[in-house]
Amino acid sequence: MFLSPGTKFNGMTILRRCGGGAYGEVYYCQDLTGQPLALKICPKGGQNDNSWQRELKGLVNYRKISSDLPSLLKIFHVEETPECLYYTMEPADMVRRGEQFLPDTLALRLLDGPLPPSQVVSVLQSILEGITYLHRAGIAHRDIKPENILFVQGLPKLADMGLLSTLSGMSTMAGTLEFIPPEVRSGSSSSSGEEYQRNDLYAFGKLIYCCVSGRAADEFPSIAYDAFSHCPVKYLFRLSLKLCEREPGRRMSTLQAVHEDFTRILRISQYGETLGDQLHYCWHSFLLLLRKGRQAASRLLLRHGYLLPLCLSAAGGTYWLRQQARTAVFNDSATVLHQNERIGFEATIPQDWIPIMMDEILAEIDAIRKEDPEALENLSPEMGQLLKYSEQLRDNPLPQDVILCGVSQPGEPSESIHFKRIPGAAAEFFDCSDEMLRFTFFNNLVDAGFSPVFHRSSRGTYNGHPCRVIDYSLMKEMNQNRVCFFRDGEDVVLAELSANKETFPQRLLQFENVLNSMKFLPPQKGEDS
Repeated sequence: MFLSPGTKFNGMTILRRCGGGAYGEVYYCQDLTGQPLALKICPKGGQNDNSWQRELKGLVNYRKISSDLPSLLKIFHVEETPECLYYTMEPADMVRRGEQFLPDTLALRLLDGPLPPSQVVSVLQSILEGITYLHRAGIAHRDIKPENILFVQGLPKLADMGLLSTLSGMSTMAGTLEFIPPEVRSGSSSSSGEEYQRNDLYAFGKLIYCCVSGRAADEFPSIAYDAFSHCPVKYLFRLSLKLCEREPGRRMSTLQAVHEDFTRILRISQYGETLGDQLHYCWHSFLLLLRKGRQAASRLLLRHGYLLPLCLSAAGGTYWLRQQARTAVFNDSATVLHQNERIGFEATIPQDWIPIMMDEILAEIDAIRKEDPEALENLSPEMGQLLKYSEQLRDNPLPQDVILCGVSQPGEPSESIHFKRIPGAAAEFFDCSDEMLRFTFFNNLVDAGFSPVFHRSSRGTYNGHPCRVIDYSLMKEMNQNRVCFFRDGEDVVLAELSANKETFPQRLLQFENVLNSMKFLPPQKGEDS
């Protein structure tokens, strides 16, 4: 059944044909109110043609879950006549190509090359969300490919519900050849039950490849070398390799594993690549190369096997020197026991460090301002911001212990360690995800007027006290910070190091030694002892 523009169909006016295939034709139209819609018409053929019934079954499965999900196309109305099955849905955005107006699909965008690095992660994230919604509802899509990703008001959505199947559905091979696992194509493995969903993940891997390379799926895994100059792209490409491993036993095949990998990629795209990310990438790339070229690796080891003990010796020596450095940094000077009963902790610190309470710093600021009112007016922007932040602490009833680690250069912030107790906040800081803790902490800094730069978050243990750790920069070009949150009963004890970037590694070793000597005391309302 083919309808020309201007034709009336059950109260709708056909504007143009969008496309079609084995199961029917898709049109861009508008209803009696002028609302734009997409219309798909599936003709009913002979007695042996059950394609419209398969389409209807997919629609029934799909509409159970898709009503308000942003990553899935909305279906508005489904109807049947003696001649056809038809339904209306959200229309894709229309874009002009030459003299034609075409639906905005991922396949159309990829004609211009790979997706821009600034868009590729968010587009793939939306597609993964759509797959997740389907799989958690016990449904498989079975035909994930660029042509079936529509952009509706700029947002990518999964479309083409004709092959949707529940996990108890019929065991038939479906989909587009290049997006089907090789063992299914060859007939050596059946595709039924949960295999449908694993096949979806394989197709998603091919989709990732198309997005980052700009090439067709049958060219997998070739890619232009310069694509890896963009940090998230190389991680996305590696994810596609994991999802599309030729051997099923080595293939990433669970939705949870895909989400874990994609969460790392999302973090890297937002905050940048850490040293740990780089090591992780290099190690897994090395393993992949070993799997892809065992013979070449064997020849390399046979020719250069003598290098292995040398490498092991170098690694052992590096580890020993690092351990010695950790001890030497702290033992170069005499130490003293520092106690603060108002905050409730004690720790061993170098003798030349200067402990001072925040209220003493504020009193010193007042004295300077009284003696020379203009002395605090000509500070650098960074020092002025720190002064402003210190002034804001006047209204903060929580005592704060500041330990000055060294004399700073003029115009630079002092290197210091801050300790603060936050009563009753243990649940708020420890019964939440890493993302929520980071959001809460950074939101407070932004409210104080700063523009912090996140580096990484982790967890650690010092002197038997578990803690949550955030590394960040408060002033991008000058300093680096590490803040550790410790649980002490119902309270949180915060310990934060702030140091210049050049000396941060050395200060971090000292900071960790301080934390490894730290003990909690019952906090009191007295003066610092």
